[in-house]
Amino acid sequence: MMKFRSLFVILLGSCLLSSWQPLFSQGSDVYGSGIRVNLSDDKSKYIRFLTWHQVWFRYLQNNPNSYIHEAAAPTSFDIGMRRSRFLTYSQVNKDFLVLMHLGINNQTESTGGVGAPGTTVDPLASAKKPQVFMHDLWGELRIAGAEKPTDDGLFWGFGLHYWNGLSRMTMSSTLNYMANDSPILCWPTIEATDQFVRMLGTYVKGKALGMDYTFSFDMPFRYGNANPFTNLTDLAGDATRTSSNYAPNVLTGMFKGYVAYEFWEKENRTLPFTVGSYIGTKKVLNVGAGFQYQPQGMRTRTFNTSSQRYDTTNTDLVLWSADVFMDLPLREGKDPDALTAYFVYYNYNFGKNYIRSIGIMNPVTSVRPTTDSPNAFGGGGNNHPLVGTGSAVYGEVGYVLPGRVKLLPDGAFSNTRLQPYLAFTYCNWEALNNPFVLPEAGVNWYLEGHHCRLNFHYRGRPVYDLNRNYKELRTEFIMQAQVYL
Repeated sequence: MMKFRSLFVILLGSCLLSSWQPLFSQGSDVYGSGIRVNLSDDKSKYIRFLTWHQVWFRYLQNNPNSYIHEAAAPTSFDIGMRRSRFLTYSQVNKDFLVLMHLGINNQTESTGGVGAPGTTVDPLASAKKPQVFMHDLWGELRIAGAEKPTDDGLFWGFGLHYWNGLSRMTMSSTLNYMANDSPILCWPTIEATDQFVRMLGTYVKGKALGMDYTFSFDMPFRYGNANPFTNLTDLAGDATRTSSNYAPNVLTGMFKGYVAYEFWEKENRTLPFTVGSYIGTKKVLNVGAGFQYQPQGMRTRTFNTSSQRYDTTNTDLVLWSADVFMDLPLREGKDPDALTAYFVYYNYNFGKNYIRSIGIMNPVTSVRPTTDSPNAFGGGGNNHPLVGTGSAVYGEVGYVLPGRVKLLPDGAFSNTRLQPYLAFTYCNWEALNNPFVLPEAGVNWYLEGHHCRLNFHYRGRPVYDLNRNYKELRTEFIMQAQVYL
């Protein structure tokens, strides 16, 4: 038993998100520099490996008329694979870095798969064999400075990358959120003109004058819908209403940027993945602002009452945000209590009345309306109108309780800590008749910092009718189990 426990600790003790991050930055003091193969005696040449899995146990009050194949699903319980990833990066010296990141996302018992290779996907087997695909593939050169990751410097990179600009949350690590997950609206083009928040492009990043900065020029994946207006805007309500969607007739690139002033400790940005909570191990206060801009990236359609035809015009995609992040230990010493807070304001212009509904890991396969029960705007399952033209605010506040608690009498899991939190999303999209507030609350149970974490989460999801009027909140309960090495 002791040999097994020692092996378990050794395996778990191999993971920090970046080998350069300060020890304990993920809330654990047993992991050292992670799974790392040194290629030189001075350890300046190395290969680093990371792998992680996040499983959701979830109860949903689904949208009206939801079905999972032939079974009516007013509510549902599922066990799903939110993420399963593998990442490796290497430096042959301090001037060059190469990174590869692959994995799967969002597999439930009814959705998220691709079927048997080389065959037409069987709708009854559409949950099986989820697609493993590349998330990130990039190389990076050091241009100037940055002898240490927190020093001033300049880097240039290129490839399929996650240096996204816009906001801190837009570049967030999926390994150390404080709340259950990303609010998703921070990734406004997700799976529309990007590949799971990544685009092919080039970037510069670094630190100077107390600021951390990222700027990139990327080529969006081309929007190939033959009828770009066959979207939720048209399917729900008056077809003559002015609506917008991504323009399939332009070949412009996208400009992105984000700058944050670091008032207290400097953060390590060797990799783009920003930390959601340091669990009392770092004192950080950053205020930032960012943008995404694509010339003529959207197309707007307006019904001409005189000609009884549609007029279309191309417009710019203009997105910007401002945010503040604070992680503050409240006392000295080991394992202090700490306050973590993040607030961000988004202003999105996708063109007149653009609206998009998203349901993360949606288990529902169809909706079946009746005369007495019409569908919800956005469809079935946990879909709701999440991204649109207008403005939004997301905020979260959490408190890490001081000290550690032993989970078992013999000392196993002696790093247990608790962090309750509250979060909210406020969205005011012009395509909807009413704004909404999406409330969230939960607690993190850190068994070994972020490396082994259980999260218990409540979420109230807004439901709109087909006339785009707010109706009610429906309940979601999620328990997430996470381990990463």
